[in-house]
Amino acid sequence: MKSITSSSLQLTLALILMAVSTFAQSSPILILESPTGQQITLSREELESLPQTTFTTSTPWTKGTHTYQGPKLSLITDKLKPLSNGIRIYGINGYSYDINIHDLQKYPFILTLRQDKKVMSLRNKGPFWLLVPFDQTPQWLSHDELHNQLVWQINKIKAL
Repeated sequence: MKSITSSSLQLTLALILMAVSTFAQSSPILILESPTGQQITLSREELESLPQTTFTTSTPWTKGTHTYQGPKLSLITDKLKPLSNGIRIYGINGYSYDINIHDLQKYPFILTLRQDKKVMSLRNKGPFWLLVPFDQTPQWLSHDELHNQLVWQINKIKAL
């Protein structure tokens, strides 16, 4: 009886690990929510099909400089128009932050999909991380409000 229970437990654990592995390999998605509540889902592939911006920069959260690639945030928020007040960006970890219209126009945000040509992983602030090219405007490195807006592990953007 004990060996049957043990075998059942091992089989159950193996199936759970396979399911988690399959989920981890599936394409991450980004949910967009319009001002009317309509939801649009974008896959990684759809995000990668948009024109990509690339820059090399240091950040307050990484060591050294890295090259980041992804679409401009404006290409994504265009799908949510009209934006009257801005957007709220949500991370997988439950963190969210509002970015007002003024800041959306002021900063050259990109939704990074890749760091040093590698797909962003959950362990590395992925699958999507909002960034700006800090090294082009060094004073941004000490701008706390901007830092708060740079949400990582993004899974949803909602129009406000």
